[in-house]
Amino acid sequence: MKSILAFAAALLALSSCSKWTETESLPFIYETLESKNPQLYEAYLSSVRAYHTTEHQVLIAKFDNKEAVPSGRADHLTCLPDSVDYVILNNPAAVNEVILSEVGEIREKKGIKSLINVSYDAIRSNVEGSIASEIEAIDAEFAALDEEAQAARAEEFTARKEEAAAVERYQEMVKTQTQEALAQAEKTGVDGVNFIFNGPNPLALNDEKKAKETARQEPFFTQVNEWMTAHPNALVFFEGTPAFVLIETSVVEAARYIIVPALSVINVSGFEYAVSLSMGEGVPTDRFVIGVTAIDLTDPANTNGIFGEGTAIVGAANWAVTPMQAYQKAGICVDHAQFDYYDITNVYSQINEAISIMNPSPAK
Repeated sequence: MKSILAFAAALLALSSCSKWTETESLPFIYETLESKNPQLYEAYLSSVRAYHTTEHQVLIAKFDNKEAVPSGRADHLTCLPDSVDYVILNNPAAVNEVILSEVGEIREKKGIKSLINVSYDAIRSNVEGSIASEIEAIDAEFAALDEEAQAARAEEFTARKEEAAAVERYQEMVKTQTQEALAQAEKTGVDGVNFIFNGPNPLALNDEKKAKETARQEPFFTQVNEWMTAHPNALVFFEGTPAFVLIETSVVEAARYIIVPALSVINVSGFEYAVSLSMGEGVPTDRFVIGVTAIDLTDPANTNGIFGEGTAIVGAANWAVTPMQAYQKAGICVDHAQFDYYDITNVYSQINEAISIMNPSPAK
């Protein structure tokens, strides 16, 4: 009897397994406030939009958008905390259709405005790298010649290298790349541009080097000035060291916020020193935002974002609410904001805590 029962159970198991292995779509329904109570959700969104129009210390999130379609919730702009005031796309040349639509969605629904980076530092690095590679290729071509050919063509190769490294050529390349970068603002439909500039300290330059540096900056800021004239209603941020700008430009004065980069800073003194480098003649003192970063959990060797016993995000928020007579602290900027999405207790836990510190809810 036991053997018969065991055999029957085996047959049933095999029969059941054959059915269990068939794939079948199950209709999962995720209830949200929007679907459960649309009127209440719209009232909430109205309060969010109203919040963004009030006077408060801002939180700016710099977001590493990708060319590929988002594969996880952390890759979506719509998953950022609603109290984030501005989003800066770190990779404006790689904006996919999903992110493009979300730029409009968070603006219309939540009042969160978006910008793109246009970086003098990146453009300068690209141009100098291209020129260096070209000169290296010319040197390699010359080295491949025999001694007689080298002697006969030495002046030709010297002239080619001088032409490749000419200031006028450098300026033209910077101009072209700056125009291309600014064109991304039109393509992405963002509200403005965050201009990044970290040039050398003019006090460390002699007259000759200062003249050379001025010539290097000229094509970038000329294009910036023209773009601002053509887009008078666009949002403008400035990130870097405005006191080191050598060209006549209105970009610093026009900037709604001046973001002071302090990604590797680990204490309050470091924040104060970073701001002091940005201050100078003609630099407004009523709009400083300290720039920190979320911690990259995938790279244990990268200590940026660690601040004493805690995180730089919370450390910066506490710094922001401490008054300073010499200048006004307008808020904080968090680079690589999507890193903060991952938390075992709550998504975007550090950014949410920073917002609560800077703009606590009214006591009931």
